[in-house]
Amino acid sequence: MVLQMRLIPFRELLYGLRRIAERCDGDKEVELVVEGEDVELDRTMLERLLEPLVHILRNAVDHGIENRSERRRKGKPEKGRICLTLKKEKDEVVIRICDDGRGIDVEDIKRKALAEGRLSERACAGLSEMEALQILFTPGFSLSEGVSETSGRGVGLDVVKAVVEGLGGSVRIRSEREKGTEVILHIPATAAIMRILLMVRKGMVFGVPLNRVGKVVEAKGTFIREGGHTTTYIEGRRIEVVDPGTLSSREDKEEGASLLVICQGMDGPLGLLAERIIGEIDGYVRDLPPLTGRLKGVLGYTFLEEDRPVFVIEPRTME
Repeated sequence: MVLQMRLIPFRELLYGLRRIAERCDGDKEVELVVEGEDVELDRTMLERLLEPLVHILRNAVDHGIENRSERRRKGKPEKGRICLTLKKEKDEVVIRICDDGRGIDVEDIKRKALAEGRLSERACAGLSEMEALQILFTPGFSLSEGVSETSGRGVGLDVVKAVVEGLGGSVRIRSEREKGTEVILHIPATAAIMRILLMVRKGMVFGVPLNRVGKVVEAKGTFIREGGHTTTYIEGRRIEVVDPGTLSSREDKEEGASLLVICQGMDGPLGLLAERIIGEIDGYVRDLPPLTGRLKGVLGYTFLEEDRPVFVIEPRTME
């Protein structure tokens, strides 16, 4: 009942977001279209979402949407359009921010990353379009020459990623040159109380949100090393394998694991190595203490009945 009382509709944020879209400089006009404004989120989630949404909208308005004359030359309507759509899916909310602007050139990202020494020529050549777009979430990276404190293609997207993942969500970006850009956020709808599957790996207990788990299977297949990644095939499907035990041990070996917990990762199925499954609990997931820093793939921690802390894994950020 308390959790339900904390839910408030997304429309509470709309006034500030519309002002950002409408305050355009120069020969530019933008329309913000919102769908799903009645979708409810936890009050804390909503408050923390404001900053990332502001960053995304500012980038879309300042660097995605063209001015009127440029849009006329391209045969587009003079008024740019940004669509913000919310949809409830099970126990999470999917937020999509899509603009009809100039889009992002993936080759520009690769050239800039190469020039700044972020990637080698070999790494650039092997990047997929999705992987190249993820570089925009790297701190300090921007495609724009004219970068302000508030916007620039890439400026603030590292903040967006940090906040969204801190909420237990995930973020990805899609773009098509001259067609537009879409940023997709997956956010838990309620506070950080969730059903958690408990598993054991290398003597440690780990938790995985149950809504991320598809099934648990025996780890009896052949593990294949591919460019720093480990994969296997289950029922004809390629599964990327991740060892949660590397959080407590430097060893990255598959020995000892008799089970694979199949979860949904960012780009496909992901298998977490485990020796055994303990069971399920309803846990309150706390943020990691500031002194521990950010651990890749860790959503936060919860406590077992004997007051023992347990890392809770977020499969979407563990690849």
